[in-house]
Parts: sequence; C-alpha cells; structure tokens
Amino acid sequence: MLSLPIMAKDKYEQLVYQWAVLGQIVMWVIFSLVVYSSNTARVGPMGPLTFSLISVFTSAFTLYVNYFLLLPILLTHRKTGWYIFLISVLLLVNIAIALSTFAHSNYVDSPKLTVLKFACGIALMLIVSSLLKFVEVWFRNVKRFNEIQTMQLKTELKLLKAQISPHFLFNTLNNIYTLCLMKDDRAAPVVAKL
Repeated sequence: MLSLPIMAKDKYEQLVYQWAVLGQIVMWVIFSLVVYSSNTARVGPMGPLTFSLISVFTSAFTLYVNYFLLLPILLTHRKTGWYIFLISVLLLVNIAIALSTFAHSNYVDSPKLTVLKFACGIALMLIVSSLLKFVEVWFRNVKRFNEIQTMQLKTELKLLKAQISPHFLFNTLNNIYTLCLMKDDRAAPVVAKL
C-alpha cells in the first residue's frame, strides 16, 4: 500500500477532487452533446438547443439533489419514507416541467412520448446518482475498516512491546541479584551496563 506523508496526502486528495470535478464537467458536456445530436430533427418554437439545455439542467439538478441532499440526509438517518416521498415529488416536478415545456411543441415524436422519454431519463439520473453514492459510501467504509484494522494492529504491537520490556527488566535484575549473591566479579559491570 502506498504511504504518503501528511502534506502529500492533502495534495493528493485535492488532486483527486480536481480530477473528479473535471470528470463531471466532461461528462455533462458529453451528455449535452448526445442530447443535442439526438434532437436535431425537432422543429417548432423550441429548437434542439433549448430542449437540450432543459434536459441537461433538470438531469443535473435531479442527480445532485439526490446525491448531495436526499441520500446523505435522509437515507443515512434511516428516513426511507421521507426519501421515497421527496424522490416522488422531484420526479413529478420534472414531469411537470417536461409537460409544460414540450406539450405544445411540434416534434417528430408525440408530446406524450417525449415526456415519457424525459421521465425515463430523470429516473435514470436518480438510479445513477444513488449507485454513485452507495459506491462512495462503500469505499469510505472499506477505507475506515482498513484504518481501524491498522490501528488495532499497532495497538497490539505496542501492548506486546510493553509486556516484553518489564519481562526483560525483571530477568536482568534477577541475573544481577544472582551474581551479587554468588559474589561474582561480573556483577559490577552488569549493573553499569543496565
């Protein structure tokens, strides 16, 4: 396992954070391009760019609200009922946005099919954000478990060292005592070495 000094660990975590932000920006740009390119045939008052922007904004809003607010606050405190209720409200708000935005436009697809596709995309964002949060929590728990195991091994090692030191001292004092009882000339040098 790679061991980093304290300062390098902070810089390492900062670098990981920066790459994560960059990865999210790239992901949303790619998502926007895919949504835009799949909707270039749309005609009517709202063009493919407006449709793409609304789709990306609502998807990003849903993903980040679920990832940063609903999952950490409600599910970690075991408030599943509230979580399901708020997810349902979030999904209904997104469907209402889709209905109000796309219902009166002239699209190649029917408005109902467009709203259904939009709702499926939002549901996919909820699933993806939930999976990402659960994977993050799992990795955090594995890291915490490994740190606890390491601390436990270090504590056991310190305990064994503490047990060895008194034992060594007792044996040394017992040997000196024996040398003194036998009036051996080696007693004085052994005491000096101790």
